[in-house]
Amino acid sequence: MNLSACLAKLGKSVLLIDADPQAAATSGLGFQRVEKRIYDVLLGRCGAEDAILKTEVNGLELLPSCIDLAAAELELGDAKDREFRLAKAVSGIRKDFLIIDTPPNLGLMTVSALVASDAVLIPVRAEYYPLEGFAHLLRFLKALESKLGRGLRKMVLIAVRIQSLTFA
Repeated sequence: MNLSACLAKLGKSVLLIDADPQAAATSGLGFQRVEKRIYDVLLGRCGAEDAILKTEVNGLELLPSCIDLAAAELELGDAKDREFRLAKAVSGIRKDFLIIDTPPNLGLMTVSALVASDAVLIPVRAEYYPLEGFAHLLRFLKALESKLGRGLRKMVLIAVRIQSLTFA
């Protein structure tokens, strides 16, 4: 959400796609209950353009989410195109940046977001377990790239916690 707002403040046109069922980006931008959401887009109930909302930040628009998105994986069942529906839905949208906020797992929404993307920004804490998970994620991305027949640019944001020292 912050990255999207900063890009918009720099004069870029940005669509933030909230693909997380927790809908933190949606509520963080001031939307609680909306009529059309990414959930409706993926189920074919409306087009992505019909669900996009303008935000208070000039240049930033939102494709909102909701808790119902958690059920999308079950509702889409074994549909052969389920991982590609997001990519198809946003393919005609012309913005400088389409930023997809994903849940912190490798479920359907995250895979769909990766399929729809040409780059991935991976925030990781510089600690043992997060770095171990990062290694697993890189292997997953390599397998996905092989299946898609194309690569993803990978950008890593490493968070380092610096503890301050106090002296008595």
